[in-house]
Amino acid sequence: MKGMILERNHKYFTNLHLIFGNLNGFHKQFNWLITNCECYPQNEKYFNLFSDWNPVWISGEDLDEMVMSEEFQWVSAVLSGFKKEISKEDVFKYSEPMWDSADLWENPVSIQHPLAEIEIVPWDGALLLFTSKDDKYALLFKEKFPDAQDLEEHNKEIYDNNNPI
Repeated sequence: MKGMILERNHKYFTNLHLIFGNLNGFHKQFNWLITNCECYPQNEKYFNLFSDWNPVWISGEDLDEMVMSEEFQWVSAVLSGFKKEISKEDVFKYSEPMWDSADLWENPVSIQHPLAEIEIVPWDGALLLFTSKDDKYALLFKEKFPDAQDLEEHNKEIYDNNNPI
């Protein structure tokens, strides 16, 4: 498992249009649970999808349509990617991942939902975390966003300096 962090010094870290647009469409092969979401799409359909703070279950294809149709800011959210064969019912047996969970800053790096393969966390408009059980996705993220840091190294550096987030 590998995680990356893209911080404020990157111009578009909370713009999933740019993030997904650079990652070769990998997200289409998963279903996504979006929880704890604050975002501001102009499209009324997408705005209403997130207006009540309830979790959203969406296919990778529909997620792609949403993020590619409009560039909007994701202030905070957790996007958990699941293999297509995992059912929505099985996913909802577990508690909802939260963007402000202390677990995000623990080593070894982990994904909050036990059935998820990937976790993407726009974190309070300040940074974006990208964690994957399959290192190839995290390495692709690093390749496309070279200023991303290894999350485990980042966490260690913060705690070594007695400066937890």
